[in-house]
Amino acid sequence: MSRRLRILACLLCVVTLTSASPADDPPADWIDPDTGHRVIRLSVEAGSQTLYFHDNAYSPEGDKYVFSSPSGIMLLDLTNLGKQPPKPELIVPGGVGAYMARRTREAYFTRRGAANGGVFAYNIDTKTTRAVPHAVRTLINADETITVAAINAEDPSGNTPRPAEREPRPQLERMFPGKTLDQLSPEQQYAVTKEDGLARRAINPQGMAFTFTNLKTGEARTVGYAYAWLNHMQFNPADPTLLLYCHEGTWHEVDRVWTIRTARSENILRHRRTMDMEIAGHEFWSFDGRLCGSISRRRAVRCSGSPG
Repeated sequence: MSRRLRILACLLCVVTLTSASPADDPPADWIDPDTGHRVIRLSVEAGSQTLYFHDNAYSPEGDKYVFSSPSGIMLLDLTNLGKQPPKPELIVPGGVGAYMARRTREAYFTRRGAANGGVFAYNIDTKTTRAVPHAVRTLINADETITVAAINAEDPSGNTPRPAEREPRPQLERMFPGKTLDQLSPEQQYAVTKEDGLARRAINPQGMAFTFTNLKTGEARTVGYAYAWLNHMQFNPADPTLLLYCHEGTWHEVDRVWTIRTARSENILRHRRTMDMEIAGHEFWSFDGRLCGSISRRRAVRCSGSPG
């Protein structure tokens, strides 16, 4: 893990390229003038990109790294990084949704445009591919026994009452008090329009819940019924029974950061907003299972002391 942290601290893991001409491409290796860090460009194909920031891209031993490209899923050997030019290998042509398993040396993926969907696992050592029964997405827990999906559902027990309908406040008023839309920059106008869309769904959400499915038996349990927009699901990297998720919506208007146990319906709000316009967003797990997130209007990242 210390090796991984050194790599992350000193290198730009993947530089996303545009379809610029070769003359406009960044160099393959350079020293950043502001930090003095050596930067190594890992990708060789225009349009390549890292996984979403909280998706695991590293093998359990930290020697391999996966990223996405227009051609499919790429695998990079990190053991020679900095000593030899990177040589990414296309391991899954047309593959998307890459996620490296926490325990085994497999990369989960789905296939672009596949008629029947399905989740597969590519073994980075044997170079073999297998189907992952009962999985509907690559979101799989730390011991690789459970998958999860957020579904539209209402509590059949009747113990989760629908809240009263609310009127959303215009986000222009919330974000830029006293200003009109034409007084804002194009970027600010885009932000207001985006937040208005998020607010409409977050203020009067439909019923949702989580379905946890055993990958061996196919047994499924639906728990965590709520009238909320459930999103941003992440299994804890150390505790296979713990899922982090959010109440999606306008960051400054929702109590966003939550956890739930796979074995029981135990929803816990991890951070309650304490002031108007306070932001809580982009929650994520540290590699050791601690809960991290950007909290407050300054978006300072902090981590809790334990995963539970």
